Amino acid sequence: MGIQSIYKILADKFFDTRKHNDLKQFHATGDKSHLKNYYSSEKYAANYEKPKAAWINKFKMFISLMDLQPGQKVLDIGCTTKMLKPFIEAKGAKYYSFDISSTFKPDFLGDVENMNEITDKQFDWVVAADVIEHVPNPQNALNEIHRISKRAVISVPNWYHFDCLGIFPANPYDRHLTKQFPYFWLKMIRKSGFKVHGVSGYKYTMEFPSYGSSFLKKVNGFFDNRLFSWISKKLNKSVAGYWPMTRLGQTFIVVVRSKKE
Repeated sequence: MGIQSIYKILADKFFDTRKHNDLKQFHATGDKSHLKNYYSSEKYAANYEKPKAAWINKFKMFISLMDLQPGQKVLDIGCTTKMLKPFIEAKGAKYYSFDISSTFKPDFLGDVENMNEITDKQFDWVVAADVIEHVPNPQNALNEIHRISKRAVISVPNWYHFDCLGIFPANPYDRHLTKQFPYFWLKMIRKSGFKVHGVSGYKYTMEFPSYGSSFLKKVNGFFDNRLFSWISKKLNKSVAGYWPMTRLGQTFIVVVRSKKE
């Protein structure tokens, strides 16, 4: 019996089906309706009632990388409670929302793998903040993002989380359906037709999963000070997009443009 099999037995025994049964059903059947049910649940929506400081910092990073112009149209994919909206509108751009769940009342309701209600190059920018790893077929989602937009900011979550590391067994019912190193995300992004304009995220490499540890939270707090923020911005420009960073842990933030741009 392999380690993955042992991990699945433990997950079957201890997995909280009251909160995540739809995820378990999706993994068993591949039926996307279970994903929609999960992302429409009150339990899931409760996670987004108040924005976390880390999310706000990430949104600010997005804006700093976008070169956003007044009047440009921006689509926020996986919008949840539209926390990105004030940052977009502060630049004079027009904000639009997209989500799989009607709970969040998005402007566009649907599946990111088939956004057929949106026309080609309808948006100047798409923001996909920690979304495509939740999609059964992320290449399809990237192809659609390329079809509907001229530029995009795409991020995938930190690899320092143990259950996101490809070398460790993952929760077999994880909502992160695709886990791979940044190098392979880059290959998929380029395959969709985008040209990579910039890669960021070095700062978020230098964090640790705290799991409630007050000591590790204090350690992580160091990386939010002004000096380290300045250093990380410099390192973002010089190392975030290169080996070994594309094969190691980071919140991987990619700015892409259509090859015709």
